Order: sequence, then C-alpha cells, then structure tokens
Amino acid sequence: MATTNFFTELADMEFTGDLHLTISHGNDGNMIVSALLRNNECRDDAKKMIPPMIFRGTAEKLDEAFLHDLRNPVEQVSELLCKMDDFMQQVENAKKQSAMGKDKVSVEKKEQDKKDKKYTDAMKKAEELDSEGKWKDAWLVLNNLENVDKEHIETLRIRKSKLREKFAPDLFAQGALPEKEMDEQTDEAGADFDEMEEEQF
Repeated sequence: MATTNFFTELADMEFTGDLHLTISHGNDGNMIVSALLRNNECRDDAKKMIPPMIFRGTAEKLDEAFLHDLRNPVEQVSELLCKMDDFMQQVENAKKQSAMGKDKVSVEKKEQDKKDKKYTDAMKKAEELDSEGKWKDAWLVLNNLENVDKEHIETLRIRKSKLREKFAPDLFAQGALPEKEMDEQTDEAGADFDEMEEEQF
C-alpha cells in the first residue's frame, strides 16, 4: 500500500478549530472538495458569513495542489476567527467595565445623597432649636456634623458662630455678685461714708 503524507501535512498547518472536509464527485468526472474551518470558541456570529473553500479538479491535480492551496486560506481564516473572538472578548470586557462604572457612579450618588440629606436635616433641626431659644442644642447639632462638603463649610461655620454668640456667657458678668450681697455692700459703704463726714466736722 502506497504511503501518503496527507495527514502529516495537515498536522503541519497552523489553525485553531475543526477543519471539515466534504468530498464529492462532479458530473464532469472531477472531484469537488469543500473545506470549512469552524471555531466553536469564537462567539462572533459573523463567522457564519465565512464561506467554505471549494477545490475542483481531477484526483491527480488535487493530489498535486490541494494541500498546498489549502494551507494559506485555512491559516488566514483561523487567524481571522481568533481575532474575531478576541474582539468579542474585548467587547464583553468593555460591557462589564461599563456596568461596573455605572454601579460605582450609582453607589457614589447614593452616598452623596445620604451626606446631603444629613447636612440638610441638621440645618433644619438647628433652625427649629434656634427658634425655640435652644441655641446651645442647635450649635451641638451642627457641631456633630462630619465629612461636610467644601461648599457647605463656610455656611456651617457662620451659622455655628451666630449660635455661639447667643448662648456664650458674658465674661464681665462672671464676677458680679448676687443682688442681695450687692445691696449689703452698698449699705456698708454708705455707713462708712457717713462716719467720715462726721469726723471731718
């Protein structure tokens, strides 16, 4: 039995996927060989548009040229399918990144909304306490605010300063005596003054 190198040369071809060969006899006595490379790993539906490679000729001519003529298109189609799959992989990754980006923006927006609500609620509560004359309580509400946005810092500082002015103690009144003690000292000072006047006369 004669030895052929058909499969040896096929094994030497560089392609990824399954090479499907369909061989039939034509009405003119020639042979028709259809070769179609399939790569199930490729997720691009455009691969279905790649037509099979058709070779027609006598058995002798196909023996001479089939494998030689097959190598180049098979390797090109294989490379194309791999690139298509890489492209689809990049598209999938881009979609995932986009979804992750949207999720991140959504989380950041929720955090910002939460922070804004906390600030608004605190300012509203402080306003209510201020109107009730509870200035120190109002100041404490604002003083307990944390992680305030930069655009609110100055407004918050001014508001706290105005509240502090309302409840801050009068430094000059700290040494003042109660009314009763002040009256007694006034009487004693008056008696001493009367005695000094009598001595002079």
